[in-house]
Amino acid sequence: MTDLQFGGIATLGLIFAVLFVPELKGRSLEETDELFEQRLWAWQFKEAQTTGVGRRIAKLEAGVASDDEQIGSEGQTRDVDEVEKL
Repeated sequence: MTDLQFGGIATLGLIFAVLFVPELKGRSLEETDELFEQRLWAWQFKEAQTTGVGRRIAKLEAGVASDDEQIGSEGQTRDVDEVEKL
């Protein structure tokens, strides 16, 4: 009887984790906040694209910045090395 109870609770826990616990690997706190504001299901977090400050912060932390993306408050594009010096 105990094994059936344990198995049932474990199964419910697995279903809960798959449906409601999102994968946040490689996401900044700002990106995570933006994803929760979009009210996505947990399985949609992995493929979701973010825009805004969170995405820029995540790219800077990863050391990647594209030439067409504006980084900085004045609107000019800067290298990652220049931003690190600030």
